[in-house]
Amino acid sequence: MPEQRVYVWSLLVRVVHWALVLLFAFNYFILSPGGDIHEWVGYAAIFSVLVRCWYGFKSRGFARFSRRAFSKASFHSHFSHLKQRNIPARTGHNPFGWMMVYAVFCAFAVLATTGFLLEETDYFFGSSELEFIHSVTADTLFVLACIHIAAVIITSIVGRRNLIQAMITGYRYIKR
Repeated sequence: MPEQRVYVWSLLVRVVHWALVLLFAFNYFILSPGGDIHEWVGYAAIFSVLVRCWYGFKSRGFARFSRRAFSKASFHSHFSHLKQRNIPARTGHNPFGWMMVYAVFCAFAVLATTGFLLEETDYFFGSSELEFIHSVTADTLFVLACIHIAAVIITSIVGRRNLIQAMITGYRYIKR
């Protein structure tokens, strides 16, 4: 049966997504905390989040924030599609995906705020409380990333949609 390509994720959404993956990985796994490069990578990450937020209000596609659905019906619909092993190709994030988007953006905002206060203000410079919050938030973001990866893999398998490919190419494929 031939497949039809459906455009789901714009280039901006995909670039921001993979930029955040790389920027977080560099700061979490490679760079020394408190260093200049760590700081600039953090600025790049929060800039990426802000660009994505701006786009979430401006865009007309699946990336638009007003497309999110947190109703009981939307969660029920998503579970029904999973049970049927058929996720609609013409949709962006499912309700859990939107929850993850907001959780990740909030975590980046806390990281940016605490990082900025720790490095750029005399009052909070070296604050052990803020360092703790910054560290716990980074660990929380890592856990969120692991949950996200697991959910994408499980949803791809159960729902028979290659979500990773869609975030690379921008397209989902559906059978006609």
